[in-house]
Amino acid sequence: MPLGQGCEVPQRNGSQRCATDAFAAREKLEIMQMPDAVHEDRLLYLFWLYVWPLTIFEDATRGTVEERWSKLRHNREKSRHLPHYAKVWLLIALLLFAFSSLIVEWHPFSMPALITGAIAGMLFTCAVVVLTVILVAYAWFHAMRP
Repeated sequence: MPLGQGCEVPQRNGSQRCATDAFAAREKLEIMQMPDAVHEDRLLYLFWLYVWPLTIFEDATRGTVEERWSKLRHNREKSRHLPHYAKVWLLIALLLFAFSSLIVEWHPFSMPALITGAIAGMLFTCAVVVLTVILVAYAWFHAMRP
């Protein structure tokens, strides 16, 4: 590549080093210097995959008839993982219920404890709703099996 078209420095062997190579090397160096941030994001993503069941399913309402059947078959195959997610959400619900009960029992007249207990109770209700949806989806997929 000629000097005027993105290359910066001619090398001893006659080749030229392009600006894109320098940019790529600088970018690699920056990525190597940030392993903690990348590792933290991966852990959050893994936690999200462990807790949220909708990441393994595909949208079977879009596409041609063949694509929808294929996605539905894929979803039926992946529905075998739903009992695991039900156990996870049952554990989350039980922990939230225990926390809300204990915090209000230990500090019955403290306003921050009452607010914390109420928030934990609302999160418990959300966890029960998610658990119910998971169990209904599992029953629906199980009833669809040929």
